[in-house]
Formats: sequence, C-alpha cells, structure tokens
Amino acid sequence: MSVPCDKIILSSKSYLSIIAETYSYFNIETGGIFLGKEINNIWYVLENIDPGYKRTIRQNAYFEYDQEYVNHLANIRNRLYYSDIKLIGLWHKHPGSFDSFSQTDDGTNKRFAELHSNGAISALINVDPDFRITMYHVSNPLNYQRIDNILIGDSYIPDKYKKLKNPKDYIKSVNQKIETTNKKNISSNLSNQTSSQQDAALELLDIELENYLDKQNDYTYTINLCNKYISISMKYIGKISGYPQLLEFKLGLEGNKKICFINNQKNEYFPGIIKYIIDYKISENFNKSNKHQSKILQFAESLGLKKNFNLSDLKSAYKKKMHDYHPDKWECEKNNKIIDKANKKVQEINEAYCYILKNME
Repeated sequence: MSVPCDKIILSSKSYLSIIAETYSYFNIETGGIFLGKEINNIWYVLENIDPGYKRTIRQNAYFEYDQEYVNHLANIRNRLYYSDIKLIGLWHKHPGSFDSFSQTDDGTNKRFAELHSNGAISALINVDPDFRITMYHVSNPLNYQRIDNILIGDSYIPDKYKKLKNPKDYIKSVNQKIETTNKKNISSNLSNQTSSQQDAALELLDIELENYLDKQNDYTYTINLCNKYISISMKYIGKISGYPQLLEFKLGLEGNKKICFINNQKNEYFPGIIKYIIDYKISENFNKSNKHQSKILQFAESLGLKKNFNLSDLKSAYKKKMHDYHPDKWECEKNNKIIDKANKKVQEINEAYCYILKNME
C-alpha cells in the first residue's frame, strides 16, 4: 500500500521556530503544530505554531497543547496567505534518545490523522546531544511510516504556496466582505422600528459587532430583526476541527433584563457572550475528544493490548480474556464469591471490547 507522503519540506521559518521552542524548554517536553499544504504527496510545512501559554502543560515526560490557542492562531496565520494553509500535523520533543511514540502520542496522532483523508505528519525531536528531527506520516486507521526525504529551506517551496497577501489587496477583500453583509440592511429594515426594546437589542448587537464579530474571519453571519430581538445566524468557514459549525444567537430585553438566546436556550446577556460561547464549545469539544481517547487506551490496557493493535489483535485479546475469566471455568470451585467476581470481570471485558470495536468500525 502506497503512503501519501513522498517528501516533507519545511520552510526556514518553521524549522527555526521548532529549534527555538525546543531550546527554550530544554529540560522538559514541548511541541508545536504544523500548518501548510499537501500537494501531490509532498507535504509543505509553511508555519509552526507554538503550543500556547495559558493551558499548555510542559513536564519532564508529558506535554499537552492549548487547543483553543492553537485553533485561534491557525486561523490568523491562514488569513495571511493567498493559498489556503491548513493544519497538517504536529511535533513534540522527547527526553533523551527516546524516538518512538507512546500510547498517549498514538491517541493524539490518531486525532490529527482523522482530520484529513491523507492523514497527517508527526515529528519527534531529540537532543542527544545534537538536535535531531524524525518525521513520520500517520495514516487512518493508525499506522506510521517513517519519512527520510526531508528538505529544509524556502527555495524548495513554490512561490505560489508561500506567497503572502498584499496589504492593499487584503484591505480591499475585507471591505468587499463588509459590503456584502446584511449590516446595511439593518438600518433600513429598522428605520421605522423605534421601540425601546428594539433600540436596546441594537445596542447589544453593536457591542458584539465591536468586540468580536467585526474582528473575526472564522464565521460568516447574517443579522435579522425578529420581533423585539436581533437574530444572528453564524456559520463556520474555517478548516480547524473543534469549532462549532452553526450557531444562532438572539439578543434583546425581557422586562429590564438583557437576554441572549443561544440556539434557543435563554441566558443572561453579558458583553462578549458570543466569543465566550464559541471558545467554551471549542474547549468542550477538545476535552471530549481527550476523554474519549483516554477511555480507549484504558480499555485496551485492560484487555492486554499493545499499541498499534488491529482488529485481529482485539478479537484475539477478547477471546483470551473471556477464556480466562468466563464463569464456567470457575464453576468447579463451587465458590459464589469467585463466580461473582468472574461475572463482574466478564462484564468489564465485554464493555471494553464493544467500546473499542465500535470506534474501530
């Protein structure tokens, strides 16, 4: 089976960024995110994003990204290029000469590989004592292929892929986007609507436009008048996993209380609520993914599975565990406590097997 990665090319900037991050945290683990393009089995790494500063965990043998920060910065960097760049992989540093992936790494690599049909690239950094980078292609289902054909330098990257937007062209495109929104229609639609409730809703809209909506490029949005409320319908247009795709907000007053409906659920309004909800949902989605992967690893360990197991390994492990713990095997003991224990163990084995099998299909 051919691997959709013949060569990996890192820009000078991305390579220097990896080195700078590595030596800034010399005695502990750290990492970063690759942004770029995959064209004809050549993977171009144009940007490297640092792992964050607030929710990042860097320890001697453990490392975790600030997913919210990474998603935010990835979209910002993408805006600067004429040719769209996307999240194509990741890297992290390992202590000493340990240059293979752990079970925790497998879970992270699997999530990245699931983002795109051609998988992802993943790199390990070692300083033993010299700086060393080992690159892999990660496919889905999880499989690693080491890539030794690695080039470093901007001269290997076609101009059309690394070209940054001209500031004048960028301003022009933003102005065109503003002109095509419904903002201009709001004033005409509401010119005859002068009630205090509608005025209050417009004031809340102005706050959200100024604080977030006008400054972001992750969502397109439409604004409409719905009786005494202002409705904002948002659709995600970025390429980063974890962002909520569709959102509906309604702003207005109920009595003297400022209200925001979020997907038809009523909440008390506060300035910046739209950005807060989006950030919260991104964090929630990432945490769910982490918990889900941790559960799979925990179940795999309980079945005695080693990393990189396949369906055949799973079935063999299940069969062996069932043979060892099936209550029929312990019937001869004539001991109810032992039989109850065996029954409980069988339930645990079945739960682990069914959960992993469901997520492998």
